[in-house]
Amino acid sequence: MTPPEFSSRAGFLVGLGITPIAFFLALYSAGSGHGNYVLARLLYPVPMLATLLTNTTI
Repeated sequence: MTPPEFSSRAGFLVGLGITPIAFFLALYSAGSGHGNYVLARLLYPVPMLATLLTNTTI
């Protein structure tokens, strides 16, 4: 069985590698405000749901 440190470290490194790719895909989807936010909503659901709490829209 693998130690917990390895699995948490591996998850951190995978997340660290995928986050910039997801960020640029979300920016590409938004199209400088002239596109849609489908990829942003799929890739970053928590910040999108946080707008419901502040009564602001994106």
